[in-house]
Amino acid sequence: MQYTRFLVLGDSFSEGMSDEIINGKYRGWADRVADVLAKQNPEFKYANFAIRGKLVKQVFEEQVPLALPLIDGPRTLVSFHAGANDALRPNFDRNIVRTAY
Repeated sequence: MQYTRFLVLGDSFSEGMSDEIINGKYRGWADRVADVLAKQNPEFKYANFAIRGKLVKQVFEEQVPLALPLIDGPRTLVSFHAGANDALRPNFDRNIVRTAY
């Protein structure tokens, strides 16, 4: 299947923080995947909503509503990664994160 859109939601892992530096700028895994997909389709669209430090609840509340209207059927690829920042918190409750997922 040839994807026409790639939407990325999450925290620093998806944002690309501390990934490979190209020409003085970070180039995350999602950006590199988007580069490959864009070569396959000249009308390809890419949006990376991920922001470092976000918790699962924040990703659901802030990023999911932005991404949902952009989903255009099965040719839209969506990536979601969050939870690592939650796990770093002293009061981390895995059941809360699991329920959110």
